[in-house]
Amino acid sequence: MIEPGTTLAAPAISAWGVTSTCSACAIPLSPRAPSRPWMRCPAAALRRAVLHGDGWYGVGHTLDGVAPVLQKLRDIAADRGRDFASLQITTACHTVDRDELRRREDLGVTRLVVTPWERGRDAVAGLQRLADAVLHRD
Repeated sequence: MIEPGTTLAAPAISAWGVTSTCSACAIPLSPRAPSRPWMRCPAAALRRAVLHGDGWYGVGHTLDGVAPVLQKLRDIAADRGRDFASLQITTACHTVDRDELRRREDLGVTRLVVTPWERGRDAVAGLQRLADAVLHRD
């Protein structure tokens, strides 16, 4: 058991077979009150994205669900004198449907994180479906 307040040093970090040393890496462990993640888009968070950020990252939004959020961002940007097009709008989805990808772009999404699988074991097949759907030549 690790005691609260303990700092764990991480002298080596390994990813995909590449190892590097990081002497400054440390993870402080201290007790915190449990918190719930925000699964909606509070107006204050959208305002902060427009006023102080470079963009907005929406996760878990369907195509129909992201449209009103993007409209709120447009309205806030207009009210604050910021060009909506200056924001990087990122959303995530599981789709492999080319039409939906285009429709998200039409809504103003500038970056799309696509994970076309539900379980890790389905990742390779999902990526193949995505490549077949999106990369084929018309």
